[in-house]
Amino acid sequence: QGMAFALRWSVERYALKEPDRRFCRDLLERRFGIRPLPETGAWRPVPAARLIAALSKDKKRTSGELVDFIFLRGLGKPARAEVGLGEVAAEAIAQGFAR
Repeated sequence: QGMAFALRWSVERYALKEPDRRFCRDLLERRFGIRPLPETGAWRPVPAARLIAALSKDKKRTSGELVDFIFLRGLGKPARAEVGLGEVAAEAIAQGFAR
């Protein structure tokens, strides 16, 4: 689900084109069997504090309150960025993964 989350965030943060996002999402499902969560809130959001606690133990955490995050600028154009745990939580709330 993290890849689907990153794809959606890439649309806003790095102007990934929506058709490219859908292509990547469909590829994840067809090629690798990764079934992303529905585009709308068909799941139960987790508390933001619980999400931040889990992220603070994540292997991608670089230091303190930062985690490495991979976005897409376009197909075959990754962008690595350090983002704050609070920023990830805010996006998770915006996407309906957290509350």
